[in-house]
Amino acid sequence: MLRLWPYALALLSGLLWWLAPERPDLVEGLYSQTSFAWLVWLPAFFSSLFPFALSEWLAPLLLLVLLWCIVRLPWRTRFFKSLLLSCHYLLLTLALLWSSFVLLWGLNYWRQPLVEHYQLTSWLSEDDKRQAWQQASVLTNDLRAQLGEQSCFAPDFDQQLVTDIRAAQQQSLARLGLPSPARSVREPFASPWLRDLRIAGFYSPWVAQAHVSRYVAPGLKPMVIAHELAHANGIGPEHEADMLAFISLWQAQDPALQYAGWLAFWWQATDHDLLSSKVRKDLGCIRAYRQQFEVQVERAAPVAQQVWQVYDQYLQQSGVEQGLKSYAQGVEWALAYFWHQMASTPQ
Repeated sequence: MLRLWPYALALLSGLLWWLAPERPDLVEGLYSQTSFAWLVWLPAFFSSLFPFALSEWLAPLLLLVLLWCIVRLPWRTRFFKSLLLSCHYLLLTLALLWSSFVLLWGLNYWRQPLVEHYQLTSWLSEDDKRQAWQQASVLTNDLRAQLGEQSCFAPDFDQQLVTDIRAAQQQSLARLGLPSPARSVREPFASPWLRDLRIAGFYSPWVAQAHVSRYVAPGLKPMVIAHELAHANGIGPEHEADMLAFISLWQAQDPALQYAGWLAFWWQATDHDLLSSKVRKDLGCIRAYRQQFEVQVERAAPVAQQVWQVYDQYLQQSGVEQGLKSYAQGVEWALAYFWHQMASTPQ
């Protein structure tokens, strides 16, 4: 007899996904700030025990198990029964993947916006924005001067860097009274494919682990780590993950991490006139690093375009109305936070 509980769980997950947008306050209180951390504790702990990206091994293993279940069916003697069972196995797999996605992470898309936790109500006016850019450039130049005469800002990717960034983000979330269950970050073996598809990193909710491509420019790697850790800590929308990544790096104790946050911030900005020659040189180093792979990226451009179009649709279906265009909002909200912090700090 076919077991139907996975289908019931999938229907329940679909119902929660449908109702969640109506009550973000309940999602925040009953899921994001409470049960989410408990649900991901075990997969996060388990995946942190391995020195490699666990999701890269579980995905082909799941596919092999599925194929094995289908191949061993009595196709010659009971073709139609085998066909029905094959469809059942496929649907069962999809039901379990959907349910686990929603329950282990997906509902975070419908939580209260992060800007509400920071008590931000709007972007800056053009005048305030101009002053904020000026103050930000002064701070960035000062931080770069503290780092000395290194030719390019390029922190090494190691577990100490991940630990420092995770600790900084934990402190930032603690100030908001939010949990931070994120544990590990890994560089996947599929990094060349991610590079060609212009994917800097991703978060796998099934193993509760953040992944960062080894081909991310060294100067941007702390920002990408912080961004993926933000997802691991329950922040769904991309612009909110960017916002938290910027703020947590700016609030770090290490001046190098603070500067890494600002360097990534300026990388997304267009006006670099107020930056020192050292900062502009670091931005040039990032451009030079990325230019090494232009041939591979150009070759994969048609596939990358399709991948990003699918992801754009996914974001819109997950409540992010602007889709990929929402990435730019992370810079705007982070700048608004910085300006309000500057305005509230005694001079």
